[in-house]
Amino acid sequence: MRKTPRSNHQAWIVASLLLLAFALRVHGLDHHNIWGDEAASIELSKQSLAQVLVPEMETHPPLYHILLHFWMTIAGDSVFAVRYFSVIPGILLISLVHVVGQRLFGRPGATLAAGMTAFSSFAIYYSQETRMYAWVTAFGTLSAYSMLRLQHRSSWKSKWTAAYLVSTLAAIFTHYYALLVVLAQNLFMITSN
Repeated sequence: MRKTPRSNHQAWIVASLLLLAFALRVHGLDHHNIWGDEAASIELSKQSLAQVLVPEMETHPPLYHILLHFWMTIAGDSVFAVRYFSVIPGILLISLVHVVGQRLFGRPGATLAAGMTAFSSFAIYYSQETRMYAWVTAFGTLSAYSMLRLQHRSSWKSKWTAAYLVSTLAAIFTHYYALLVVLAQNLFMITSN
């Protein structure tokens, strides 16, 4: 499929938003010291995987701490390194919001939604914190996108069913409040039919 000048223009806008969002999220990433909840996440994630999986160690589900455990093995445990782990889903979220917006509102709505996400103070803050919130948001948005794809494509059903199940379970195993995303998706499906 050949891209039109309009879709090329859209791609440049989204790419520019991603670059600006990346700069906003990385700027001052290690400026502040690690605070209480971040320190608890780091200390738990430094433990063996057996310890990370002990329910009494943390009130939240274990997926984030398992991922952070492996991330610190690769990137280290400096302030910049552990916080950068949240930058990744923070940037991914902008792309996900764009594709969800395009499915629901078309190109103008998608660009507006991606721009609002790129410059959102909440999204920036949680993309700079060593906690699970940026990850659960990205997983939940991927779950929503997969659900939207399932509504409209019969030939891709198995691919999008798998994507939906994996992203939804990842969200739930990152934070219990992700169950509210599943509730919202069900309400959306009921009201859109």
